[in-house]
Amino acid sequence: MDIHEFTVETVGPDIATVTPDLVLQEDKTVDETPLTRTVFRAEVRSQGVRGWLIQQKRNRNEEWEDTKKIDFRKLKSGEGANIELSTEALSRVVEQYEILKSHIAQHGLSYGKQSYISGKKDEILIVNSKSVAASIASILKKQPDEEFWAALAADQPGLLRRLAYGAQQEVRRRQLRIFEYFLDDPVNLQKYATAQKLTDAKDEKIWQHYFEQNPWIFGYGLDYQYLNVLQREATIGSPTVGGTDQELIDFLMGTSEYTVLVEIKTAETPLMAATKNRSNSWRLSNELIHAQSQILEQRASFQAYVDANHDSLYTKDGDRVHQNTLNPRVILVIGRTSALAEAGSAKEQDIKKRTFELYRRELHSITVLTYDELLERARHIVATTKEPSKA
Repeated sequence: MDIHEFTVETVGPDIATVTPDLVLQEDKTVDETPLTRTVFRAEVRSQGVRGWLIQQKRNRNEEWEDTKKIDFRKLKSGEGANIELSTEALSRVVEQYEILKSHIAQHGLSYGKQSYISGKKDEILIVNSKSVAASIASILKKQPDEEFWAALAADQPGLLRRLAYGAQQEVRRRQLRIFEYFLDDPVNLQKYATAQKLTDAKDEKIWQHYFEQNPWIFGYGLDYQYLNVLQREATIGSPTVGGTDQELIDFLMGTSEYTVLVEIKTAETPLMAATKNRSNSWRLSNELIHAQSQILEQRASFQAYVDANHDSLYTKDGDRVHQNTLNPRVILVIGRTSALAEAGSAKEQDIKKRTFELYRRELHSITVLTYDELLERARHIVATTKEPSKA
């Protein structure tokens, strides 16, 4: 029997709920992210224990919610629902039942909310009258200081690295789901802006905020490996690239040696115009052409400013920009590749894809990335990031 912590709370005469739900099994995706799961929800009475097997699904807020309840009285002949339990899952249900049955026999139903820990006596260590599990929970709630982490690093350096890796991977998977959430429906951008309490809720500003929080998305797979965002909304005509005049570019990013400019348009920006050219090609959208001319001018202005102020280039926080600026490369994030295949005949779709790809290949100093391509690159980063060794 494993150590098991649970809370029993009375909700009426002779009836109490048990939390948390006992997770029996999870259905995971290729990247080991659980999207659905089966839980056992128990309820205790003085007469005994009863419960329900429930299927849950992760919602947009990364919370688990019960799937819709089926009224079996309304099912037609041959209809029904089955929940298959593995041997391990069934054993956990039986174990939970025995724990709660023993709990009732020992404690009865005390009024209010009570927390308990069960398990073999030799599996529960008491430290200052608290279990190890409770002590660890208390430490984490108080946000461990440097002394705690230093001790852990000295005693278990491999464990500390794996904990950091696991936390980073979980954060990145969650951010990928948010990225997908945005592309599922543009309305979700506004929901995100509200949740983040953004003062400027224009789509482009929301995307800027999201990428500023997740600079790793611009990492591996491009021509450079970005270390960090040096400055959002970098400007010229000021002693700092974070000044208030003459907005230059959405992001100034840095590799180990050189600066890179990143311009952000929205995922809904069209890549193609409504009509094709006379030849076997399609017209590029005015928005795409305008974005290209805009960033070429911005790059030239930035280079001229840096040449004149190479010893006094600072961020708005006063940090010196050590990276060199030499004909900086520009990344333009705009539109969706999938939009090229959403309208018109198969022939028109092929012409649009071919035109767009030929256009990109002729750009020598600008990398044009669509949002769905950037999402795929981010997925690749998460999938290929190596876990630290156990040493």
